[in-house]
Amino acid sequence: MIQNEEKTLTTREASVLLGVSLRTVQLWVEAGVLQAWKTQGGHRRISAESVDQVLAERDVISNLKWNARQYKNAAQNKSNSLDVLIAEDNEVYRDLLEFYFNNLDVPVNLTFVSDGFECLISLGKQVPDIIITDLNMPKISGFEMIRHLVSCETYDDVQIIALTGHTQAYIDENGGLPERVSVFFKPFSFKQLELIVDDFIKRK
Repeated sequence: MIQNEEKTLTTREASVLLGVSLRTVQLWVEAGVLQAWKTQGGHRRISAESVDQVLAERDVISNLKWNARQYKNAAQNKSNSLDVLIAEDNEVYRDLLEFYFNNLDVPVNLTFVSDGFECLISLGKQVPDIIITDLNMPKISGFEMIRHLVSCETYDDVQIIALTGHTQAYIDENGGLPERVSVFFKPFSFKQLELIVDDFIKRK
């Protein structure tokens, strides 16, 4: 964690603390994972608190290994792996989700698609255990896709997680979502994902 009393960091300082490239820091800023602004001189300053939050999230991910071991045997009684389909066109969140699932001790088969059409094609080939989808995607919206899934008995046992950078009011204006769908507002906490995945593994 950051020990100094500075409230802001340069992009380079943030990249060193996080152990990622300058480009990755820029992408995380654009995605809202890191909070930043520009000075009057045009220099980008990054909130030290938001960097601390990302570092804390990494600690959570590391601790997930202990939790996953508790439920690994129960999960493997039914299946040797966890099948996860991620429909997200933002590479930052794709990378973050890949990092999360690759750090679980439970074997995970990850499938990534970038739009709703590709997602439906993938679903036609295999029914996953968990679907994580952005609500705003090219070709077919996440709203339409989720409503299709919930209307089909084939997907009754699938855990559906919707990602959005919008508000609850925006969701309501677009017809809302079924109660069984979990909604994560970006930037979301990995603790939210941990609770849902752990519960799913126990049930599986």
